[in-house]
Amino acid sequence: MADVLVLVGSESDKPRIEPAFEILSKAGVSYEFHVSSAHRQPEQTTDLVKTARKKGFKVVIAGAGLSAALPGFAASLTDLPVIGVPFAVGPLNGLDALLATAQVPGGVPASPSAPWGSTTPRTPPTWRCGSSRPDMRVGIGYDSHRFADRRKLILGGVTVPHLQGLAGHSDADVVAHALTDAVLGAAGLGDIGAMFPPTDPQWRDANSLELLKQAYLRVVEAGLNFVSADITVILERPRLAPFIDAMREKLAAALVTGTSTVSVKAKTNEGMGWIGRGEGVAVIAVALLDRRS
Repeated sequence: MADVLVLVGSESDKPRIEPAFEILSKAGVSYEFHVSSAHRQPEQTTDLVKTARKKGFKVVIAGAGLSAALPGFAASLTDLPVIGVPFAVGPLNGLDALLATAQVPGGVPASPSAPWGSTTPRTPPTWRCGSSRPDMRVGIGYDSHRFADRRKLILGGVTVPHLQGLAGHSDADVVAHALTDAVLGAAGLGDIGAMFPPTDPQWRDANSLELLKQAYLRVVEAGLNFVSADITVILERPRLAPFIDAMREKLAAALVTGTSTVSVKAKTNEGMGWIGRGEGVAVIAVALLDRRS
């Protein structure tokens, strides 16, 4: 069963949406694709969108041409989040292009720049409400793990060479855990421990990036979209500078967004306390979500 229903209005639009397929696949998100126009096949499009929730879809991605008819039409037929992909401003260009659509509230087609070289920004229309004021949600996540022998050190989905790893029920990715808590907290959906209890054997040695993906799908179901995150990793050693970019890429992929929206910084504790003594790692994460109300 697929998580995302992807719609475009014509076969000529298919090459423009194909980068989204690669991004969704890399993020481990399943999708189902259809060519169905709001103008030429309204009955077929209506059936696809109206039955989407019953079929288990969690999000609808719709191609937005010059009139942005398809996203608006889809948004009028379902309470699922509808993401409009802007074709009027040119073909999609990989991960950072999808970023512009992944952050847009349901039913609002994205328009990251004005069409045809115009210097006048275009304000996208809304369908679900009269107000365009964004509903911003901020969440803070914190996690810490102690070092342990015979464990891999996995931070932000990246295996970092070190003599010790971190103790934990899952893969103990303290960076992914803190970010997951920040995202869930911003959405008012509890925390990672409640969603994936450490007492449940199914989560033993689980890939924490997969947990982050599952948590974010719950956030999207609640009608919220990821905007940005700022993460600070606090440890004495090892040095993380060579791994920061890879961590940003892994975390961004899990959230189906661009690396420019995920900041990761590493700090020492200047030799103070349990972190300064090299006993473990702590992480603080702040996440910003958006929903127009």
